[in-house]
Amino acid sequence: MMWLPGENAKKFRSKAAEILTSYYAGDVSLLKEIEANAASDAPINQMARASLQNKKKGEELEQESLKKMKLENVALSLSNVTTFCNLMGQLRPNWRSDERLLLQTEDWLKNATFGTANAITNGNSVASISISQVASELGMRPLTHGESCQVGKMAAEAYRQRHGRNPPTHKQFVDGQVRDVKSYTEADRNLIEDVLITFRNM
Repeated sequence: MMWLPGENAKKFRSKAAEILTSYYAGDVSLLKEIEANAASDAPINQMARASLQNKKKGEELEQESLKKMKLENVALSLSNVTTFCNLMGQLRPNWRSDERLLLQTEDWLKNATFGTANAITNGNSVASISISQVASELGMRPLTHGESCQVGKMAAEAYRQRHGRNPPTHKQFVDGQVRDVKSYTEADRNLIEDVLITFRNM
């Protein structure tokens, strides 16, 4: 009735507005009318009560469905993690020493299990970043190899001062060889920005 055009629908909307106004005003005279509706066997009152019951049943079914989906997500996630771990074990037996990869795997598992947005690709704190990436975003010119090494040492020292340990590393092809490269994430962005700004002002 709210959506229909015409004079009757207009009258219905006006009456609905009056009832809402009385409700928000705390008009106690509505209590007697509500009690009368509850006791009435008129078709419209029966229809309204049935509608409320169906709504509650629908909400209960929806909650049960969501609970079932979460349990299925957990089971699927565990299966995927097992497959992933087995595959990584074959490709790189010591892959668990890569802290960045472990953090990303943990984040992926949480997202898959709890239905969170895909945080790894949406700027989550465990998303990987590089010094050159942050430098570019700060509008700095590309760093030379020597400058990159200098900034890398400064960033590693700043990381040690903040966390009391060396930054984690991951394997990466550099100059035609696989090397251990320092790993930084979005959680370290402000640290790297401070280092780059300090370097720029030197």
